Amino acid sequence: MRRPVPCAVLLAFGLIVAVAHRAAAQTGPATVPARVAQIEARLRAAEGRERYELLVELTALYFDEDEMAKILEPGEAALELQPLFPDPARELALLKALLHGYAYRRDLSRALAVGLRAEALGRSAGSTQDRAFIARRLGDVYRYRSEMAPALARYTEARSLYGHLGDDQHLGYVLNNIGLLYTERADHARTLEYYLLARAAFERGGDIAGVILTTNNIGTCYAVIGRYGEAQASYETAVRRAEESGNEDLLATCLRGLGAFWVERKEPQRALPLLRRALALVRKIGRRGHLSDAHRTLGDALAALGDAASALREYESALAVATELGLARDQAESWRGMARIQAAQGRPAQAVGLLERAVGVFRSLDNEESLIPALAELAASYAALGRHREAFLALQENGTLQSKTWDRETRRSVLEMQSRFEAKEKERQIQLLTKDQALQAAELRRQRQLRLGLVAAFAAVLAILGLLFNRYRLGVRAARLGETLALERRVNEQLREVDRMKDRFLATTTAELRTPVLDILGLTGLLLGAPEGDLPAAAREALGTLAGSAQRLQRLVGDVLDFSQIREGGLALDRQPVALQGVVEAALALVQPFAAGKPVALRAAVPADLPPVSADARRLEQILLNLLGNAIKFTDAGEVEVSAGRAGERVWIAVRDTGIGIAPEHQERIFQAFEQADGSAERRHGGTGLGLAVSRKLAELHGGTLDVRSVPGAGSTFTVSLPVAAG
Repeated sequence: MRRPVPCAVLLAFGLIVAVAHRAAAQTGPATVPARVAQIEARLRAAEGRERYELLVELTALYFDEDEMAKILEPGEAALELQPLFPDPARELALLKALLHGYAYRRDLSRALAVGLRAEALGRSAGSTQDRAFIARRLGDVYRYRSEMAPALARYTEARSLYGHLGDDQHLGYVLNNIGLLYTERADHARTLEYYLLARAAFERGGDIAGVILTTNNIGTCYAVIGRYGEAQASYETAVRRAEESGNEDLLATCLRGLGAFWVERKEPQRALPLLRRALALVRKIGRRGHLSDAHRTLGDALAALGDAASALREYESALAVATELGLARDQAESWRGMARIQAAQGRPAQAVGLLERAVGVFRSLDNEESLIPALAELAASYAALGRHREAFLALQENGTLQSKTWDRETRRSVLEMQSRFEAKEKERQIQLLTKDQALQAAELRRQRQLRLGLVAAFAAVLAILGLLFNRYRLGVRAARLGETLALERRVNEQLREVDRMKDRFLATTTAELRTPVLDILGLTGLLLGAPEGDLPAAAREALGTLAGSAQRLQRLVGDVLDFSQIREGGLALDRQPVALQGVVEAALALVQPFAAGKPVALRAAVPADLPPVSADARRLEQILLNLLGNAIKFTDAGEVEVSAGRAGERVWIAVRDTGIGIAPEHQERIFQAFEQADGSAERRHGGTGLGLAVSRKLAELHGGTLDVRSVPGAGSTFTVSLPVAAG
């Protein structure tokens, strides 16, 4: 599902006017016009330092009163004079106001320049409040520029400073904007986490506008993850509370959120009046930064209703505003909307031109979430023009990006679930240890009390009463310990359920991956099957590479599914007498292409008179393929040899390589799931670390073993031992 109003959400808080707390005069609203008039009158005759100080005061006054349209003129005039009259306090007040004004106008280059200057000055001459404000607004500027790493760094600094100040209102803005960053990264779980934290901060700070806007953003997050009922409820709550507040700026944002939701839910007739009302409000209040998104969202609704001409006009209006304000992502999204209209009206050439520009912008912004659908639309337009090579390249890039996204999300989810499981397991072990210590202490107390009772035999009646009392206490203790043990059993069952959930997640995720992999294999096979002259040699070579990558991914999916089946105990073997020599030759033939580009020789030394082994031929071949693939991967030059022999009632198969070898302390770890000898994120060799784990489990299911001997720098030998077939 395409994210509803991504730019409306992204801009919602960046354009909320900051409440500037200046340590200078707290001028009351009723005196502001009079003070402005006084300053303007004095400016007519003022020169030199007096003129500079009056301009700074006027700029700061507009800043305090949120007069965004009036900040820049006196501020820029003061900035020209500033080098002549050094004064850190006035310079910092001026730079803060200009940063705010430029960010509001989306003049991002100037905003970044004055913001970095203010940041440097604030570290030496600013208060904690000054530094927090500068960090927050610089984070906004970097976010508008789609520079996520520096934006997150500034927001993190601002979060710490506002937390130290106890300023929940501004802390809410920062938490919300961190959520927006995770929206860009499609990490919707963390997005929702930060939106909820932001709303709680706004509620503590009594900021009703902040509560309403985070409620709107929470609706967007629910819509993205498919919780549509909760999304609709959040959007409608935000609209109702915005109308009650009388804040037209706030209401326009919430109306756009609800309208975009109905467009995404294929009910554009419900969206149209909401989006038209939102556009009228944005025009009325002069909120230029929201205008591009308002036009484009209305264009989406009109296009969904089939009114192509009106939709195109809205997209063109959105593009004009985005171009004027330098909003690169909004420009690209406008081009995408215009391209969809052109393609629907049978003008693929015009659509290609627009989409090529949009794709270029998304690449420059590293925005994979928008780039993936844009590439698919571009490939379709290329195909409509008969430009099959370009269509293929666009689809290839689209498939690569989707594979990266699937792999990243799957690995992140698996690791998060595994870490949670390990934490629960450690907690359970600690609880067991604590309970064991409590039982031992109770037993010691009981023995001590019995001895004391015997010593106190001089008073038979008292001794009997004491024993009865002690028995009563022990009975209570035993009952409590029984309850504790019952609770422990329930906890153990819950932990086993978590383990089963993790295995089901692995199986479900990899099964979902299988369909797109098969689609990629089908597409490449179809294109490679075209007549020789239809595709150039370079394209055929690239198709071969893509097909190889897809096949490797298909094997990875198979490994994960096998691993899940083994964990669940659902993997059945079809064991038959199997001649080893044929299986080895078939496996060597399959891995030969992987060694073709390396100076690695493949050899086999399998006696023809070896007795057959009792094995599932397909699973035995899978074990050999995993071992040979690993040997080739970790051998840059030299040889990989497969040998075999008989030892009593078992047959051994050894795969020896002359590669990098494995350190002794890592030789057992490599057989654990998701492990390699080099487990770092930047390791040189790829792979998930499942192959050896699956291979050992398969060998054990056959009643055999899989072991390794290795010398670092000299190579490794993996040995499989299997029983000889009966008869």
